[in-house]
Amino acid sequence: KSRNSFIPVLIQLRNYRGSIEELFKNQLAPWGIDMDSFQVDLADGKFLLIFDGVNEIPNDKKSDGLAELRQLLAFDKNRFLFTSRTALVHERLDTSRRGRVILVYA
Repeated sequence: KSRNSFIPVLIQLRNYRGSIEELFKNQLAPWGIDMDSFQVDLADGKFLLIFDGVNEIPNDKKSDGLAELRQLLAFDKNRFLFTSRTALVHERLDTSRRGRVILVYA
């Protein structure tokens, strides 16, 4: 990996049912990537993690889902892209002080 190349991983948050890890497993399994390998690469900062539809996390799971997303931001060698229909996500994810996060509102 060169300094500026990242592996893109798209996670559709409308499919969130209580576990970001499950979404990763479902997305990575067809590529033969297990969670242990993913965790190592995540710690090494190899990913551009694209989370589509933060506003689409079910309301009854939104608090837990946002908490999991905030925890992922600790892996700050990676890049993050969040899409949402509302700007409220910016406050709820506390992304204001992180230079490796892009928020897109549509």
